[in-house]
Amino acid sequence: SIIIGGVMLLPLVFIGKILGMRFMGINLILYYYVFFALGHTLFLYKEKIKLISNNNVRLMCGFGLSLIIFTLIILTHNIELSPDSIINVAIRILAAITGSLVISIAVYKLSKGKKSLLAKIGQFTLEIYVVHVCYIGVLPKGEYYFYTFDGVIFFLLAFLITMALTTFTIFFITKIPILNIIFFGKKPIQSDHQ
Repeated sequence: SIIIGGVMLLPLVFIGKILGMRFMGINLILYYYVFFALGHTLFLYKEKIKLISNNNVRLMCGFGLSLIIFTLIILTHNIELSPDSIINVAIRILAAITGSLVISIAVYKLSKGKKSLLAKIGQFTLEIYVVHVCYIGVLPKGEYYFYTFDGVIFFLLAFLITMALTTFTIFFITKIPILNIIFFGKKPIQSDHQ
């Protein structure tokens, strides 16, 4: 079915790439088909993928390799400003796949166990959503493209500052019952001894 879909897209390749027409998102259809086909293939082999995810060594090797490849791409190639050549599109696709793998494996590892970090963070999603926007709005935007060394450093610093200020603000607000009700709509938990 993937091959049939690819063959059906050949006229779009001809129209979009050879004739240079870009109407109705031809280039996007071609670009995103790669991800659709990859997702379909992963679904077909989901049982084998489960075996890999159960093997911690393989999983961490995949994480490390994906992180190295993604980091090398974003530090050596500005994929936001590069023209739409076959090589640049392939580099973008590789960056997207390796970046997605890094995030997926990290979330998978963080979600393991009864007292996982994600479960604890999940108890404060409303608070995080409400508060972090305030700090993102006041941080300077910078003139950096994300897929450059300066852009990654700027993003990491902004992320750490936002995370620290958001955590402090949530901690502060939840300690004052009236503020907790006003900002988050949560009443203080009553103990059974009262």
